[in-house]
Amino acid sequence: RGETARALAAAGAEVVTLSPDRNQGEWLARSPHPNVAFHALRFEDFVASSQAPFDVVLFSESSNYVALDNLLAHSAALTSAGGSLVIAAPFLRGQSSATYRDMHGLSALRARVGQSCWHISAEHDFTAQVAPTLRIGQRLVERRVVPSVRAIDGYISQHGPLPLRLMGWLFQAYRRRGLALL
Repeated sequence: RGETARALAAAGAEVVTLSPDRNQGEWLARSPHPNVAFHALRFEDFVASSQAPFDVVLFSESSNYVALDNLLAHSAALTSAGGSLVIAAPFLRGQSSATYRDMHGLSALRARVGQSCWHISAEHDFTAQVAPTLRIGQRLVERRVVPSVRAIDGYISQHGPLPLRLMGWLFQAYRRRGLALL
């Protein structure tokens, strides 16, 4: 939504942001900065113009939407000699995850970097700082959202309009499964 882009621009950088989601550009436009340019494009589709080469290519939680080989090769093509690639994103520590299907594996990243022109000069794990925030969200869902959804479901199934009660009865197994997943 542009927070990182605006912070970099405020520090004096000329920033080009990319996203295929035009909503991201609308968020950025709500608080524009003269040194930030937005392009509604996928990273792979961005063609360097007179703005390139860049000193830094930064992925802020978006690297998982780009194939690793494309990410590394295209970043190299966009940066100047001695330029940097910064990836600020979560990575899977294991081989796969049922929840996080779009995340790259950390071991896959390390292997691909080893086969590219890039090298890892610094690596920081922020799990300990992020985990408390995730626990707060989980508690909010457990203490507020789940009880509210169950109360609304119970009310509708007993006192709601007849068509809703009938639908609830017909799709009872799906309702129970949905509540269990929540």
